[in-house]
Amino acid sequence: MSWASVRSADEVEALGAPTIVYKYRSWNDGDNNAVNRIITHQEIRLTKPTGLLADYHECSVFQDYDSVTEDDLMRKAAEMVDLKFPYARPAHRHNLIRKFRGMMVFEDPEHRKRVEKDHYTQLDNTIGVFCTSMESTNLKIWEYLGNLSKGYCVGFRTSLLYGKNFGTAGKVDYYDPQDPPKVKPISFSDKERIDKSMVELFSVPNTYEYEAEYRFTKLNIGKDGTRVVNYTNQSRLITLPLEAYQCVILGSDIEESDKDEIVFACSETLPGIPIYQAVITDGKIQIRQI
Repeated sequence: MSWASVRSADEVEALGAPTIVYKYRSWNDGDNNAVNRIITHQEIRLTKPTGLLADYHECSVFQDYDSVTEDDLMRKAAEMVDLKFPYARPAHRHNLIRKFRGMMVFEDPEHRKRVEKDHYTQLDNTIGVFCTSMESTNLKIWEYLGNLSKGYCVGFRTSLLYGKNFGTAGKVDYYDPQDPPKVKPISFSDKERIDKSMVELFSVPNTYEYEAEYRFTKLNIGKDGTRVVNYTNQSRLITLPLEAYQCVILGSDIEESDKDEIVFACSETLPGIPIYQAVITDGKIQIRQI
């Protein structure tokens, strides 16, 4: 896996992360379009997984039920017994383990459906995702993410997006849709649970490999620093410091009216941040300052 949880610029550099990442947007209705607050208010939004509007279920991978053995289920039963009856004598503990195993409904297909549904609902409620690209001169990215080159993108200094803004970040892992990743639906350690969560959060079909995605995620932790809590619409918004902005790049075919509005908005809210425009020459994109 290429993801990592880091807290400093030195750690970002050691990770080999890109220096700059890019977020593509369409200006459309200007200041009335909430996505443009990335310029007008130095604000980004952490999207819930199902809000990413992909043609596949984001942050969802196959649960490999066949990989779970009877020994795994007995071990899980033992964990439950030791948690509830830590002082049980060996013979009593053995009987309790067998009883708890008999009470399990792991094999029930309807139970599996309910557990998966609850799991993905919890992900939607407690996870925020911010998707960026590592490239600014890829024609296909401008076509699909940049509104046919009529939009714009904002370049961010990667090291200044880490820290308190996000918990984990990294390059997504692209997989063959004919051979998707699978995770075992039972975990026996925090490390196993975290590793499987990262497979879910950072796995993307290779049909999207052209996006060269660098993804940031954040689990919403309450003010006490210990409990996971649901996001509200307001808590999904993050205001970034001016220093996090590296540049703004306008698409090669952006409307003149949009260009004028963006340049004016940047002068008001992003003073000193350079503005460039993509120019297509011989089928390749060049970035020129305006």
